[in-house]
Amino acid sequence: MNDFYLLIAALPALTCLWWAVTMAVDFIFCRKRMKTALPFFIFVVVSSFLYITHFIHFSFPGTRLAVLSDSIWIFCTLSVYPLFGIWVHRLTVPQKHRSLKGLYDYRILFAISLAMSALSAGFSHFGLDTALLMLAVKGLFAVEVILTIVIGSRDLRTFRREVANYYSDTYDKELRPVGILLILLLVVSGCSLVFSTIGRDVFLGKSLLVIPSLVFSVLLYSVCYIGNQPVFDITDFEAELKPEEAAPAAKPHTLSQDQLRERIRRAMEEEKIYRMHGLKVDDLAAKVGSNRTYVSNCINRAFGVSFSDYIASYRVEEAKERLAAAPQGTNMEKIGWESGFSTRSQFYRSFKKETGISPGQWMAKK
Repeated sequence: MNDFYLLIAALPALTCLWWAVTMAVDFIFCRKRMKTALPFFIFVVVSSFLYITHFIHFSFPGTRLAVLSDSIWIFCTLSVYPLFGIWVHRLTVPQKHRSLKGLYDYRILFAISLAMSALSAGFSHFGLDTALLMLAVKGLFAVEVILTIVIGSRDLRTFRREVANYYSDTYDKELRPVGILLILLLVVSGCSLVFSTIGRDVFLGKSLLVIPSLVFSVLLYSVCYIGNQPVFDITDFEAELKPEEAAPAAKPHTLSQDQLRERIRRAMEEEKIYRMHGLKVDDLAAKVGSNRTYVSNCINRAFGVSFSDYIASYRVEEAKERLAAAPQGTNMEKIGWESGFSTRSQFYRSFKKETGISPGQWMAKK
């Protein structure tokens, strides 16, 4: 086999190994929270071993090493998605509420992975046909993919809902990279299914191997790059909530929903509290003489939106008035800032969500 073929066969494994080393260096120099990032680091390490087994399969076909690597491949294949799911769970769910039960209990899944791997080694040792075993592995893998995407998406939605009911500016607090990663992993699993259906042996010893190798290398690099970025997670969110949660329990609420709603309306329309940058539900609660839970629930029920969307609606209305009165060529960021938006991205995103067009397009309509 020539050097080019060996390089192509090794490329996905080298990609994962490079990121595993990079993350290990981050841990050593304390640039990342070990507890939160550890499952993703293990996910990358296991992915490295997974693609090392692919390299062995394509580089040393028919050897005892290749047969042994198939058992390792089964364990790694059935472990990567549970590891990713655990990472998402740790990013989005408070520690006191963390629960991975049933089939998605990682201890059960890892036990199944080890059992499948041991069976593969035993079948190969005694020369037994592993076709049914491989079919079972593919079936379990498909179940894991579905569970990871469904449970991960649910945890992410819950986290975003809590964030949107606490902060007025949520753009950098929504774990957008995790949402992207869930989509990317779905693409990776789809590619795995396609190439698995075609069969690994179709690419054996052929330059055609460059196609799956490059596809997986690009996808894996993207997954590792995005997953290694610092994010605002549940640990940061809980740190914001600690002061109030550590305080004595609130007294029974004496305001009716109508009274609370009227106080909120006055704070918004008369005092224009929405112009306050970095506004949180705590700030509005203090202004109306209530607490964040009552205020958040009142907004959710009375207006059918989150706290973030409620504040954004007032900011967008003011921005529209300012744009209508402003001359052409006015600095859009200044308009957004004066209306209460802290960042350009939050301004444009909220404005387009409310109106369907950008601030510039709105001004051009004048």
